[in-house]
Amino acid sequence: MFKGQWDYVLIPDCRFPNEVDYLREIGLDTLHLRVVRHGFVGPLTAQQQIHPSETALDDAIPDACIDNDGSLDDLQQAVIQWAAGAFKL
Repeated sequence: MFKGQWDYVLIPDCRFPNEVDYLREIGLDTLHLRVVRHGFVGPLTAQQQIHPSETALDDAIPDACIDNDGSLDDLQQAVIQWAAGAFKL
């Protein structure tokens, strides 16, 4: 799929475990990073919140987690710090 084209590929929104699993199955180095937003109230209706595309990864165990409990700038800094440690940047 991407072999030989890029050093890194970022997929910003996976919704189902098979999406992450597929990348691993085809031999790509894959890291599942979850951003947790405690207390976040989104614009979705109750019906939308229980749709499989919103809940399928609830029980999946990610490779790493980042808590987003501040601003967008705070989240950006947390991701940069995490990546620097994870990839020895």
